[in-house]
Amino acid sequence: PYSGLLGGTVPVGSMSGVPYYAPAAECQAVLGGGGTHTATFFDGTDIYFGLRSLGNLLAEDGQPGPAGGSTWNFGAAPRVRSNSSGMSVYSGRATLSGGQDRGVVYLDGTPLAVESGGIGGAGPFEAAGVGISEDGTAFYSVPLNTGVEVLRAGFEEVLRTGGGPAGTMVGSATIDSLFADTGEQAFDNTPDGRTLVQRARLSTGDVAILLVERGIGDAVTCTTEVNSTGVSGEISASGSRFLDLNDLTIRASALPTNSFGYLGISSSASFVSMPGGSSGNLCIGPTVGRYVDQVQSSGAAGVIETSIDLTAVPQPTGFVGTAVGDTWYCQLWHRDSEGGVSTSNFTDAISVTIQ
Repeated sequence: PYSGLLGGTVPVGSMSGVPYYAPAAECQAVLGGGGTHTATFFDGTDIYFGLRSLGNLLAEDGQPGPAGGSTWNFGAAPRVRSNSSGMSVYSGRATLSGGQDRGVVYLDGTPLAVESGGIGGAGPFEAAGVGISEDGTAFYSVPLNTGVEVLRAGFEEVLRTGGGPAGTMVGSATIDSLFADTGEQAFDNTPDGRTLVQRARLSTGDVAILLVERGIGDAVTCTTEVNSTGVSGEISASGSRFLDLNDLTIRASALPTNSFGYLGISSSASFVSMPGGSSGNLCIGPTVGRYVDQVQSSGAAGVIETSIDLTAVPQPTGFVGTAVGDTWYCQLWHRDSEGGVSTSNFTDAISVTIQ
């Protein structure tokens, strides 16, 4: 309201003193108060674009650009997102010191993607969609020089268009487009950076809003022991943390091949060294439910996957339901051998908080 944010700083010689020409094309409320937005200024002859965050003017047409000797040259409305710590990720066009006009994505002073500039492998783009989490993880969606489009968290690929093993599958469909152009690209992220929504066009021809989850589980601090493979068994979560979707899978890997095991699940973490003569340590409990109905062999890959029905989680007293906010701690017990002597061991542990 009232044509802008109070306080903050602007560069010397900025056009920020002239009236706004139009309402912000893009805006965001920041956790804890304040906001960011794009701005358009009119000096009576020309329209200028700028980026504001928490009262500060981050970038503006004609002002020094993000790299030495460069100048901001917004060919299309730029984009900006900030977190409550004042970190900002922003995108627009800049003329570099050598005279090349490029689309760029920056996290404060760090380049994440430069169009055809070797940084991030980005192809042509005007202004990328951007987002940022409270821990400072930057999200942005750009086309690559290879022709595919990606949604990234830093340099981690979260979504990728195209078929094959690298492309992201949505059921049996692939993603044809993430709308990585200024006019149509659209995504957003939660403050913790773990959940994103992305608009996309699928190979079926449908336009969809995709729910994307990153880092579904959290590692549980606990001392683990190596198994007969020479490393400790590992555990990870995939699917979804959302109760309504009820699509959570726990995967144990780096297990001895063709070894039987099952998952344990508890509402708390604990530590018991080598319980029952095991060669490993129990990191969950003291109350532990067992997926004895899903006892499996790790097979030649040394992997066991367990499907979790959030409406019926096994506990010693029977099956229990899950409520939003509940945290479940998971660890896999498996058979093993040491020097030809039969024993057992445990993977590391993971926790998943249900949303």
